[in-house]
Amino acid sequence: MNLSCPNCREKTIQFWRGFWATGAAPAKCSNCGTLSAPSRLINAAEGLLQQLAIFLVIFLSFYIKSWLPLLLFFPAYFLIHAGFVSLNRFSLVSLKGRKIYRAMSYVVIVAFILSLLFLGYELRQYT
Repeated sequence: MNLSCPNCREKTIQFWRGFWATGAAPAKCSNCGTLSAPSRLINAAEGLLQQLAIFLVIFLSFYIKSWLPLLLFFPAYFLIHAGFVSLNRFSLVSLKGRKIYRAMSYVVIVAFILSLLFLGYELRQYT
């Protein structure tokens, strides 16, 4: 089962590629080369819920001093994503270069903040 490209309307985007497509890692049409990703209000809600889950899991793992919440996060993340994708019905929209750049810079900023949190936690253990 392939997904339709929002530009040429051909079913050329692989199902799993469209399933995991984001603004930072869009799906590419093999016919016309258009980059696309789901883009709706429901995706914003999904992103907010996943980010809250990430911060809750990190806080919980530091609080109980265990890796268990981090290990359980990945199945929960997949279930959240699968639930929102089923609501979204795989409607893809075309992305322009500026949107992709913005999404990628957001990923870098979040990774930097998370690395600072982990570094602060590690430094706190040695004092």
